[in-house]
Amino acid sequence: MTSDRLLNSNEAARLGQRVALVAASGLPLAAGLRAAARESGAGRVAAALNSLAVEVERGASLEDALSAAATRLPAHVRGLLVAAGRSGDLGGTLVELVEYQQVGRELMRSLWASLAYPLVIVGLAIAVFVLIMALVTGSFYQMFCDFGLTLPSTTALLMWLYREGGWVLLGLFLAAALVAAAIGLTTTKATRRRLCKAIPLVGPLWRWAGWAEWAGLMSVLVRRQVPLAEALRLAADGLRDADMGQMSLQLAEGVGQGQSLSQLAAVSRRLPSSLVPLLHWGERAGVLSEALAAGRAMFESRLKTRTWLLQSILPPIVFIIVGSWFLFVVGALFMPLVSMVQGLS
Repeated sequence: MTSDRLLNSNEAARLGQRVALVAASGLPLAAGLRAAARESGAGRVAAALNSLAVEVERGASLEDALSAAATRLPAHVRGLLVAAGRSGDLGGTLVELVEYQQVGRELMRSLWASLAYPLVIVGLAIAVFVLIMALVTGSFYQMFCDFGLTLPSTTALLMWLYREGGWVLLGLFLAAALVAAAIGLTTTKATRRRLCKAIPLVGPLWRWAGWAEWAGLMSVLVRRQVPLAEALRLAADGLRDADMGQMSLQLAEGVGQGQSLSQLAAVSRRLPSSLVPLLHWGERAGVLSEALAAGRAMFESRLKTRTWLLQSILPPIVFIIVGSWFLFVVGALFMPLVSMVQGLS
């Protein structure tokens, strides 16, 4: 590579996709890589493709050229390249592996798209609330003090938020930042990923996405006759989910000791029980690759269903919460005035 910097995930995905297409096309490698570089523009992906073409023109195989370039790629992409090279069919395997990676990215993109609208609404509601507290509540607070009104509990709570809420929020923000920093410094990437999977609503989506990616990679490697223990280790290197990568390495160790994959999955807390019957059937019938592919399809279906549900139910829930909050603010501000007018009349 011409640059010492790591390619980011998007650049690495584009590089893998273009190399896979060139390798599977049957065209001369050097010419195909240079054509792919021209189509990629003038960025680092194009430079990487031209660098690969130079190595191939010098007599190196595509596997050797990719191995030399692997130090500039993210870890999961290096794992995919190694897995593809070990399969004996670099072009076809790399195409399949890249396709699974693209499916995973599309699923996660749809997840964040489903969360974007509710998050924007919440952000705007918070901004409007802060403006109301800063520009309106202060005047009401001064008026209540001048008249010496006895405030109902809701108004007293709002006034407390006006006086002390900023400091409370700042304290909560600093505490959250300290906790996040402590977790980041004292835990591994796999542990942090596991904690993210425990978050309500979105945690199961991350779990299903990780299971789908693992099952898909394993399906390709097993179908390409890669030995199971080695396939598990290669999948661990090719996964973006560090928690699933750690789990795959543990499974590889157990398989190396003579245990079956279905037995290990049955006692593992990181794989769902619904996958165990599929693995057991695949091992008994000699179609483990098909069983893993069925598991991937099952997890992707769950992920799509939950994403659709979030897109359907989150916006109404957010609107109800935001509307209730603004009703509370308006009621808290005007209830003392209504009581004062009634008293005067």
